[in-house]
Amino acid sequence: MKLEDIFKPDNFFALSLDEARPELERCMYSYLGIFPLQVGERPQTDGKRIFLEGKKTEFQDDKDEMHNNRNMSLYLSDLIHELLHIREGSFLVDGRQYLETFKNPGLAHAVFNIVEDARIEHNARKYLRADDTELLQKSNEFLATKRNFPETTQDRFMEVYSSQMITKGRPSQFNQDHRVAEQETLDTKIEHPDLTSRGINNVSDLLRESVGLSERVYDDSVESTWEVVPQVYDMLTKAFPN
Repeated sequence: MKLEDIFKPDNFFALSLDEARPELERCMYSYLGIFPLQVGERPQTDGKRIFLEGKKTEFQDDKDEMHNNRNMSLYLSDLIHELLHIREGSFLVDGRQYLETFKNPGLAHAVFNIVEDARIEHNARKYLRADDTELLQKSNEFLATKRNFPETTQDRFMEVYSSQMITKGRPSQFNQDHRVAEQETLDTKIEHPDLTSRGINNVSDLLRESVGLSERVYDDSVESTWEVVPQVYDMLTKAFPN
């Protein structure tokens, strides 16, 4: 570490995974049992291990009071979300080969991730402690304030669709700077006859239909998510052919 970096606030207030581990493992044990908890570039799980970032530096909070430390709260919300993937069976179906059957596997995978994230967090409301349910929601809203709004219409749709499914609100509700671009996106006309015949005449209509389809997975298993993916994917490829 360079001398000039030693006294940066992050070095005093950063919360490392090792420091957070005792509290994280208590939470994990209460919902899931003990799984390997390892450092990763971002929060994720492969169904056998849970990976979290090596440190959190979003807030300059006192580490002597972990119950009031917001970096600890971010760690906990990341952990809860990832353990829900395991508890709710996201890995019971290996969809990797199925995704390769789509012309645009990346788009199909993005739809799956959005719908599956919404499914597991919805289903978990039945057994998560009330404080943890609120923590997930508040963390999702906090992260929404930090997201940039994309440039292309399709990418903007995916951002609004994800926000609607995960936070239950649109990006502009959490960052007013996105308001104009968001509305322009929602007003964009759609001309594919298969969609217009179903009353899908603009991106706002597409959002309504996509969310309505996606919400069918609530209180259901991961198989229901895989059933929704091709239906949403089909609408998106017709709405955004380029």
